Amino acid sequence: MNSGVKQPVGEQSLASVGAVLPTGSNARAPARLIAPIDASVTASPGAGWRWPRSLLLLLKFAPTIVIGGYLALFASDRYVSESAFVVRSASKPTGAIGFGAILQMTGVARNSDTYSVNEFLVSRDAVTQVQTRLPLAEMYGSNGADFLSRYPSPLFGATTEQLYKYFSYMSEVNYNTQTGVTTLRVQAFRPQDAQAINAALLDLSEQLINRLNERIRQDTVNVYEAQVASEQKRLIDDQVAIVAFQNKELTIDPKTNSLAVSQLLGRLGGDLALAQTRIAATTSSSPENPGLQALRGQAAATAGQIERERSRIGGASDGLAEKLAQFTRLDMERSFAITALSTANAALDSAKLEAQRKQLFLDRIVEPNLADYAIRPQKLWLTLTAFILNAMGLMIFWMVRSGAREHGAIGD
Repeated sequence: MNSGVKQPVGEQSLASVGAVLPTGSNARAPARLIAPIDASVTASPGAGWRWPRSLLLLLKFAPTIVIGGYLALFASDRYVSESAFVVRSASKPTGAIGFGAILQMTGVARNSDTYSVNEFLVSRDAVTQVQTRLPLAEMYGSNGADFLSRYPSPLFGATTEQLYKYFSYMSEVNYNTQTGVTTLRVQAFRPQDAQAINAALLDLSEQLINRLNERIRQDTVNVYEAQVASEQKRLIDDQVAIVAFQNKELTIDPKTNSLAVSQLLGRLGGDLALAQTRIAATTSSSPENPGLQALRGQAAATAGQIERERSRIGGASDGLAEKLAQFTRLDMERSFAITALSTANAALDSAKLEAQRKQLFLDRIVEPNLADYAIRPQKLWLTLTAFILNAMGLMIFWMVRSGAREHGAIGD
């Protein structure tokens, strides 16, 4: 049929081939049908060239090859020094049950106390204080270390902040919440350096515990110590006032003097009563008795003595009663000061017991060891991890690409 439309060369060839193919149920289809393609249809002369499979595989797993090559050929061995310690207190169990009660019986401190030490070990203060004891930068800048592992390196600059980040990478602090044991691991390119850094960190942790104990003691005890000192000063002032009063009045105890005056007045009163009785008896029996005048003189003298003694007691400013009142006030103030000092001392003793109960201790369970074998980096494990991540990345890329092609085909 001539429709006036010229078919492409490829379609003509397919049509001609189809015309001569056998038909019917007994006809067998050819194993492969290759249609000739006109050279004018190809996009470019090099469109049919393909990358070799080995080169494509090499490019796809280039990250794994680079990482594995670096670890095998360049990565420096790092030695790990490990130590373990526990922070405990002197406090007694407070009603905990189960494993917590066992920890309290052994004196394991609260998590907050242990966390304080652990946070210090990974802090900038720890790095700064270690630098005052050890040449930290020189230890990690060893000539035997590779260009990526040493300090400084392309990954970590020569600054204090970068040194802190680098040391955070080279150290590890793990806390076991079940046992309360903290494990400290420090890496270095020489085993002696790792051990020295680990020991320095433990020494600094013990100093931190001592500072915390001193702060606890100050917060708990210092207030009561100041109160005791104040009460002691008060008692001394009261005692000085009493001594000054005694020196001024030339008497040790006005109470004793007042008792003596009272007894004297009692005797004088008895003598006056006896004299008046005799005078009355003599006057009634013998008014002209010559001894009557002597009795009356004795009675008058006794009465005068009584008046003088009473004036000593009831004087306005220097009387015995006023002196006794002053001495009594001073003595009461001294008694109050003694009682207050006794109470303050008891409170101080209780505060010292409380501070002792809160006292913290850092017990070393494992001393920093001197490693004889380098366990970092874990070359085989890191290479395997890089391979798995590489394969996962290629799989995700293939899935995304396949989905994009299918989406484009559906759109066409």
